[in-house]
Amino acid sequence: MIQYINDLKKLVEENYDVTILDMSKLKNVYKIVAVEGNFCLKQFKYEFSRFKHILEIFDYFKKQDFDNILDVISTYSEKKYIEFDNVYFYMTFWIESRELNYSNSYDLIRSAQHIAKFHNYSKGFKVSKDSKADIRWMKWFEIFDRKINDIYKFKKLIEDKSELSVFDKIYFENIDKNIQIANESIENLYKFDYENVMKEHIKKNYICHHDLANHNILLDSSGKIYFIDFDYVILDTYLHDLGSFIMRCLKFGRWDHEKFKIIINSYKDVKHVSKQELSLAMSFILFPNDFWQIGVQYYNEKINWDEEKFLRRLTRFENDKDDRRNFIINMISKQ
Repeated sequence: MIQYINDLKKLVEENYDVTILDMSKLKNVYKIVAVEGNFCLKQFKYEFSRFKHILEIFDYFKKQDFDNILDVISTYSEKKYIEFDNVYFYMTFWIESRELNYSNSYDLIRSAQHIAKFHNYSKGFKVSKDSKADIRWMKWFEIFDRKINDIYKFKKLIEDKSELSVFDKIYFENIDKNIQIANESIENLYKFDYENVMKEHIKKNYICHHDLANHNILLDSSGKIYFIDFDYVILDTYLHDLGSFIMRCLKFGRWDHEKFKIIINSYKDVKHVSKQELSLAMSFILFPNDFWQIGVQYYNEKINWDEEKFLRRLTRFENDKDDRRNFIINMISKQ
């Protein structure tokens, strides 16, 4: 690891106007302390066409004068990246900041307003021919059907086992209920005319950040907000982001009506959302994605976690399931 960082440090100094004093890895970025200031070197391990797509999104936002994304620093040769050991990197300034706290009303209001701003400025983006985008337009039915089929496959795997783990037993006991909720989610998409709403949204070519965790929205010392980490960015209706953001803020025992109103009203301060659109966003998060995902991790990916970790996560999802469903159905009925 030390040799890797030393070699990467040398490459950075060869390509950028920096004299590095220290370089350390923090999660998926490197913090660079240099004579010229502090910098962030972000790594990207996917194929170049996908990486190029993300750089094009940065350029598009800058052309739209959206100033809540950090500027990518060019190399001596005017490139936006360097490549090292089959990994791509881009560099920005390091900002002294803190993550937003979704339990804090002030942070919640600011984040909802800026997410709406992000969506407004994203309108009109077009994919270039040689970049690779993750396009989700008109695919919610297809994606949900595929996930339901996966859950049925997990059910068959459990039924075929000669010995069941505790996880197998709990997962199996909850399959039918989660399938029922999944089908309810799909029925609501039909009810609120998902396809026709999408035909209107697709004309505007929105970008979804797709990972609006609080650690990906930073607040600097001057009060300015920045969006970071675009690895999972997709092209889809902004309702995808809005629904996912609502879920992140309210799940696991935090299904609070007042907090929900703060999110929606703050978002609406910047971007209009109709009652029909909000019902679609809520129908989207009604789908039991967490239940599907833990099944994928346990039965398909066979992630190297101990049984207790899988059980804790599954139990947490299941304990939240009824509260989530009741809250969402109640909110939809009030639209």
